[in-house]
Amino acid sequence: MIARYKIPDVFLPGFKALASLSEEDSMKIAEVLKQSEVGGSRLEFKNNLSKALNQKEAENIADSVFSTGALLAAESSDTSSLPTVLTRSIQTQVPEMTDAEAEKFENNISIILQKSDNLKLTFKAYGLLAENFNSLISSRIVTDFRPIFDDATINAKFGLVVHSLKLGYQHANENEEFFVSMTSDELRELQNQIMRALEKEVFIKDNLKNFQFVTIKEDR
Repeated sequence: MIARYKIPDVFLPGFKALASLSEEDSMKIAEVLKQSEVGGSRLEFKNNLSKALNQKEAENIADSVFSTGALLAAESSDTSSLPTVLTRSIQTQVPEMTDAEAEKFENNISIILQKSDNLKLTFKAYGLLAENFNSLISSRIVTDFRPIFDDATINAKFGLVVHSLKLGYQHANENEEFFVSMTSDELRELQNQIMRALEKEVFIKDNLKNFQFVTIKEDR
């Protein structure tokens, strides 16, 4: 592991707060992390930690601790040196941190990361989803009526119901939108395809009972 981490500024307050926590509070964080389910969201972890930790910096700490999942997932099976690398990175970016505070930070983050198996698996699951170049982030169907006017008169006797499917997706870290018009028959065909996919999921889960299936939760 190479000590080249540049910690984003948004996570520095939470990491700095870890340098002043007691070992008891660090063990509380570790326990919340251990109890977090694989696929759980950052917001869910933040809410659970805020309840368990009586600290004004609880939310910042939660964001910073949760962010370490990306580092854990990127490393090989041995992540034992991660606390030391994080400590060196913090000291570089926060030069006013004393040696005593750095030592306390390393001890606390070591305690926390000992219970980080589910967090690491969560970020591995994120990585599997991100392997698809386009990732769906929202969907909506707008239905409206379009009158059909005769060229010779403004009176409309005919009309058409039009369905517009809007898909929001992430492409190369950018949010994009895609629109497509659909008929009622095409909507029903899409519905059939969705139901078939869900039936396949049930079949797969029923026939692979030795696996624990992960549900990715989003921050809402």
